[in-house]
Amino acid sequence: MEFERGVIGVRFQLERKAKNTAARRTRLKTTAARRHVEALPELIALLRTHKAKAFARGHARPEDFVFTTANGLPLMHRNVSRDFTTAGDRAGLNPKEGEEVQGVSLHDLRHTAACRPIAAGLDVVQVQTQLGHANPAITLRLYGGEFQVAQRRDALRDKIAGSGLGAVLRR
Repeated sequence: MEFERGVIGVRFQLERKAKNTAARRTRLKTTAARRHVEALPELIALLRTHKAKAFARGHARPEDFVFTTANGLPLMHRNVSRDFTTAGDRAGLNPKEGEEVQGVSLHDLRHTAACRPIAAGLDVVQVQTQLGHANPAITLRLYGGEFQVAQRRDALRDKIAGSGLGAVLRR
């Protein structure tokens, strides 16, 4: 399987044509959307455990969905959203009654998945590939500010290192 090599292959999406119809796997439309996403070793370990449990339930064939209900059917998007909100509540990431703060959303995970590699120094093409954007212009339009923050941080770090101030600050 691909994640054994440290990557997750993204080739299909789950599609429901109408309410109360069975979900089906459909091929992603663009070549940019079909991609290999590099994964952290911790995620690979979690996926291995998940795969072993799915295999024990009889849901580990290539045509099976990665995350399923107990009987192997695809998860309903509303249930996933509800469970994600519940997890955010338990972690204290969502506002309490009457608070004027935005809670954590599933899209926040994608935003984090984009911003962390930018902060780590990946270039726009590498981030574009990981996100499945058709071209770097999309990535720059959405995350250009994050690249600018990373560049300013790196420039400041270089300036401090070149001035000798870094040694003073480390004392």
